[in-house]
Amino acid sequence: MIWEIIKNTIAKEYRNRTILPSFIITIIYIVGLNMGLDALENLVASQGLDSMLDLKDNRMRYSIYFIQFWAAIISISLGAGLVLSDIKDNAISLFLVLPMKRFFYLFGRLTGATFLISAFILISFSLIYFLSPGALLNLEYLGKGILVVFLLSLGCFLVICFSVLLSFFISEKLTLILGVIFMTLVFVSNTFFRNVPLESVFREGVGFFNSIGFIIHYAFPRLGNLVWITSSLFSSEVVAIKIASMELLHFGLTLSLWVWCIKYLFDRYEV
Repeated sequence: MIWEIIKNTIAKEYRNRTILPSFIITIIYIVGLNMGLDALENLVASQGLDSMLDLKDNRMRYSIYFIQFWAAIISISLGAGLVLSDIKDNAISLFLVLPMKRFFYLFGRLTGATFLISAFILISFSLIYFLSPGALLNLEYLGKGILVVFLLSLGCFLVICFSVLLSFFISEKLTLILGVIFMTLVFVSNTFFRNVPLESVFREGVGFFNSIGFIIHYAFPRLGNLVWITSSLFSSEVVAIKIASMELLHFGLTLSLWVWCIKYLFDRYEV
């Protein structure tokens, strides 16, 4: 029964007009980035400056950031109508009259949308993999790529959950707008407050906007830090296992709270 919901979600969201244009833009960006960096690499090599730039690292980091950005936008768009469209069309009644718990319906919808986004990320990263010089012979590179797809998909699952949560209170279009704004604020707060201790917020002289940034950074899932950990796999930057573990723990706890809120709100909905 859950698998039927997942397949229905994939079929339903595949018809979303956001997917194909975003994928085309991603292909153009990845191909353009690789062509540009190849030209820059040849120029740097001809000048004897190979040691000054690590173009392979930059190639992967810029691609990962861009893929995550587009995947997050698509996730917000999918999540905005994931449950809300069923409610508007009264199609949700058809699902809930079946001998199926509401949690399974939610799980199927969220999982189906995440599978679709994961496929988008996998195809995008595969394109980067095949275009990167020497990558085909590098098994370590391939292994890291699989981990990247998993982590970015986990981040997109978060974005889908947040979008669904917003859709219980506001319209689909407003959910898309506010979702993009909020996720941007999350990324910015994660960048500025990544290495700032929590006790700093209680010091004198901390402004209003800094306080808001602290709250967003510590109270919400740190999507920006997840992307930071992911991109570090392909750069010279080393992230300690303890730091990565704490980030993933924080991410899991806050995400679990969001999922619980979605289930709570959905359980209150009457068919």
